[in-house]
Amino acid sequence: MKLSKNFSLEELVHPDFINMLGDRAAHLINPRLVDTCQALRDQVQTGITINDWHRGGNFKFSGLRPLDSTVGAKRSMHKTGKAADLKFTGLTAEKVYYHILNNQDKYPYIIRMESIDYTPSWIHIECDYDKRAGQIAIFNP
Repeated sequence: MKLSKNFSLEELVHPDFINMLGDRAAHLINPRLVDTCQALRDQVQTGITINDWHRGGNFKFSGLRPLDSTVGAKRSMHKTGKAADLKFTGLTAEKVYYHILNNQDKYPYIIRMESIDYTPSWIHIECDYDKRAGQIAIFNP
């Protein structure tokens, strides 16, 4: 199921959600996350991979994760459909990370990102309604 021009439901959820809910799993994803991923794809004009399990790949925990998942933090925003780990084709994660920080007005729903020092091959973004301090908060795991 397509959620945007470049992103499918399967890319944003763990396979357990598709098995349990089918297309209704789309209701578990914050629409601001989908909009942000698409806006970033349009701006940087490069391929973005979140999950690829549905194409025979190894990534299945990079979008919505089951509540009982032991991957990542216990209270991860991944478990609420508000976070994604983005991997890029043709650009380094670091280049995209600084693009986001230098163009925050283009990504109004990104409220937090994990420091690139801890995720050098991907970018962890969290999307919600607003930025509390008007800027993206950077955190360390």
